[in-house]
Amino acid sequence: MPVTCDEYNGVSVVTLKGDLSALEAAALRDTLANRAKRPNVVIDLEACHFIASVGLEALLDALRTCEQRGGRVMLAGLDANCLKVLQITRLDHRFECHSELASALKVMT
Repeated sequence: MPVTCDEYNGVSVVTLKGDLSALEAAALRDTLANRAKRPNVVIDLEACHFIASVGLEALLDALRTCEQRGGRVMLAGLDANCLKVLQITRLDHRFECHSELASALKVMT
C-alpha cells in the first residue's frame, strides 16, 4: 500500500511511499477518511519526490478535513522538488513544513 497511518502521542502520522500522483492521492484521501481519526495529522513525504496536481488536491482536502476537526496538518520530509511545487502553486503558505518527521511531531505534541 502506498500510504500507511500510525498514531504517535495523539497525532496521526500518514506516510506516503512514492510520488504523490493519482493512485497515491486516492490512497491518501482514503486513509484520512477511514484511518486517521486524530484532528492533528503529519503527512510524511520523505519518500516522495514529485507531487502531481491531483496530489496537491489531496493535500488540500487533508487540510480542510483536519481544520473541520479542529486540528491542523503539517508536512514533513519534503525534498527540494516538492517544496518548489508548493512554491510555484503558491500553496507553501498554506502548510507548515518541517524538514523531518521528528521535528513536526515535536511541535504537534
